[in-house]
Amino acid sequence: MSTEERCNFFDICGLPPEGPNPTCILHNSQNKSKWQEFNIIFQHLLKNGHSNFQKVYFPDSSTSFQNKTFIDDLDFTGATFEGELQLRNVTLKKGLKISSCQLSGILLLGVTVEGEVEIKQTRARHLQIVVREDSTFRGPLVIESTTAGNLSFSNSKFENQLIVKFKELSNIEIWAAEIHSLFDIQDCSIGQTLNLEKVIFGPKSEVNLCSSSIRVGILMGGKTNPGVLRIDGLKVNGFSKLASPMDSPFPMKIISEKKAPIFDWEKGVRFQNVDLSECLLLGNNFKNFQLNNVQWAWVGQPRPKFLGSRFGRSGLKDEKILREKKEKNMSLIRNLREAYEILKKEYEAKGNHLQSGLFHYGEMEMRRREYSFPKRYLGLEAFYWILSGYGIGWGRALLWIILIILIPAYIYYWDNLDNTYYDGWDWLRHSFQVTTFQKPNLPKGLEPSDCTKWTQTIQSVLGPFQIALFGLAVRTRIKR
Repeated sequence: MSTEERCNFFDICGLPPEGPNPTCILHNSQNKSKWQEFNIIFQHLLKNGHSNFQKVYFPDSSTSFQNKTFIDDLDFTGATFEGELQLRNVTLKKGLKISSCQLSGILLLGVTVEGEVEIKQTRARHLQIVVREDSTFRGPLVIESTTAGNLSFSNSKFENQLIVKFKELSNIEIWAAEIHSLFDIQDCSIGQTLNLEKVIFGPKSEVNLCSSSIRVGILMGGKTNPGVLRIDGLKVNGFSKLASPMDSPFPMKIISEKKAPIFDWEKGVRFQNVDLSECLLLGNNFKNFQLNNVQWAWVGQPRPKFLGSRFGRSGLKDEKILREKKEKNMSLIRNLREAYEILKKEYEAKGNHLQSGLFHYGEMEMRRREYSFPKRYLGLEAFYWILSGYGIGWGRALLWIILIILIPAYIYYWDNLDNTYYDGWDWLRHSFQVTTFQKPNLPKGLEPSDCTKWTQTIQSVLGPFQIALFGLAVRTRIKR
């Protein structure tokens, strides 16, 4: 067959041109009136297992593929549709490619795809995609459009990545769908509530909402939860709920590493059974945070398991970043102090005095860091920090009590070496009695020196004061 006897897309269709046109009836955009002839040839190709429909012009208002199995990729790259594309009970052994400049909707019902699915709308036209009736996608599903659209996923299973690339979504509905990998919907404006409470998440699933904007709210708190939720730069108007079920084997880890999400200033957000240890939060209204069983970031040195929590405390990821950068950002320090003050009161109202005390530590630490040298290290807050960790460091307070006993005992002993009445253990007992505000009994005939008298006077003041700080720290630790 000569070149003149072939359609311009002969490698795709294998057909001759139609009349004077250089294209066949499948690729001729002027074939609207010949839809019957088109369907005859189209059905013949389907019967023979043809799956390459690149640049084909579909004249019907609805193009349907039903009860078919395709061995190769079902390819609609460059195809034009006058209406929507429907795949019903279709099995694709490889993948599906749809790249069209004109397509109003895609309906996938009972579809099984082993390979990758690529759907791309190349021109400004509202695109609606519906996936339901036990459709299964074992490869990645990527949906991309340069304009707006609607998405509906129900009673379907996504074993691989589900990636949505839209500038704007009027609405997205996900109902009784299984997501076992990444659900990515970044840089998208969503017009309605993003409700994921009916989604069945697998243990390795992840949701990425970075830099997206949700106009009404986001709800996550069904029977299952994704392992990771990424919300860098997310903006939400309306009430949000981010929760893991109480019987979840793992809490949902919410991550915001570069830019804090912004939740509705008035309606706020509810965090329940989640891990916020890697989530930046400054810039939000902490007064409208509802907090239940939240895991916070670890601020301080790495925690050796056998030493408990003496080398750090729980706090905000924002403070952890501040410490790592070793910058004196006064605006950030003030915002942290205010946030810790609000969180302290929130946990105190709940009766969780231990966590309230940890946020009190953070508040006082930020207050101390607001000062310049030398007040930062010599002010009242600095001494409060050194002596008792702002009233919650019972171990530090106890260490100072021990030193207040041992150091004067050493002074008493060396200042009275010529004394034959008392040995080292006696002076240690004497020091303990002075520290605990008891009246020590010196042996008759022993006249203490001025050094011993002054040491005893100072010790009798410092000892009870430090014991009081220790008692306060213990009370904060065990109070309920």
